[in-house]
Amino acid sequence: MKLFSSLVGNWESHVVHRPSTTDEKGYVSKGEATGEWILQMRFLRVTGHSTSDAGRLDYQVLFTYDKRQKIYRRWAFTSNGIALKGTGQWNSETKTMKCCASSRRSRTYVGGASRV
Repeated sequence: MKLFSSLVGNWESHVVHRPSTTDEKGYVSKGEATGEWILQMRFLRVTGHSTSDAGRLDYQVLFTYDKRQKIYRRWAFTSNGIALKGTGQWNSETKTMKCCASSRRSRTYVGGASRV
């Protein structure tokens, strides 16, 4: 869970969303979030909001590490009704997370994130 330590506290976000099946052009959003450890530091909860040309979006995300499966797990919930669940594998050499997630509205997608 040390991997998520940088998400603890208050921070600002600037996200470039790539074009997808639900948004052909892609877009940029900016926002604020707060991360805090919960349930004896077994989960990290991030609560925040972002704004873009489409308006404001509130969200909550839970992160944890599954020791038995040796994968990271994530659940995200948004004010526009999206609920995502996902898993990820951390590559310590490249400092990237390969993620796979699915929602009620869309098909499964694979993406990645890197730590700066």
